[in-house]
Amino acid sequence: MTGRPDAATPASRSTSETVKVTHDGQVCAADISTPAEPDGVASVGLRADHDTSPEARGELVDRVMEHPAVQGSDKVRVVVPLGDSESIGRLHEHTTNANARAAGASSVIEADVAHPAADA
Repeated sequence: MTGRPDAATPASRSTSETVKVTHDGQVCAADISTPAEPDGVASVGLRADHDTSPEARGELVDRVMEHPAVQGSDKVRVVVPLGDSESIGRLHEHTTNANARAAGASSVIEADVAHPAADA
């Protein structure tokens, strides 16, 4: 042991939270994981049943993208069910430089978080 802190330790810690939305009795959720260091990449996994309304999925994306953990990040990586056009469209409203790719039964969207402009 050298007596110095392990440089990898802070980066290996992250926080994780779950955001849930109930819309007309339907529940959908998202897991948000953010790194310990600020301005990193927030990872999000959206979960919803196949019959969950587009409104509920859209509301979930809005809540996730407004979450302080996501707003405190420069980038976001979101995994959504393949073909969930409502969630993908809503993500484009909250991000810039988005790239999407299929990954099995999911779509992975990586993008820059669009931060609201500060009042001048």
